Amino acid sequence: MVIKKIMNKLNKKDWKYHRRTIELQNHATQFRKEFKKNVANLLVTALGLVGALSWQKAIDAWFSAEFPGDPTNWIYRVYAAVIMTIIAVIGIIIIAKFNKD
Repeated sequence: MVIKKIMNKLNKKDWKYHRRTIELQNHATQFRKEFKKNVANLLVTALGLVGALSWQKAIDAWFSAEFPGDPTNWIYRVYAAVIMTIIAVIGIIIIAKFNKD
């Protein structure tokens, strides 16, 4: 009878330990997923910002070219903005695939 009580106490302590271990593993897994998701969101936002700044420069150059200026300059910037947008979209697609896992 005494041995049975001692075994029950040990089993309860072991269960509490294992439950805490499982909870910590679940929290670590959840943290990894959230961290990965937030890093992906940060990268997507950064690529979007770079694309937006490229377009801003292109539009500024176009306006300055519309009112006396060198037209080749604004055309170059528009091409650069289009290329940057394509690169940003490809980067966003790659990051979205990475984020699915």
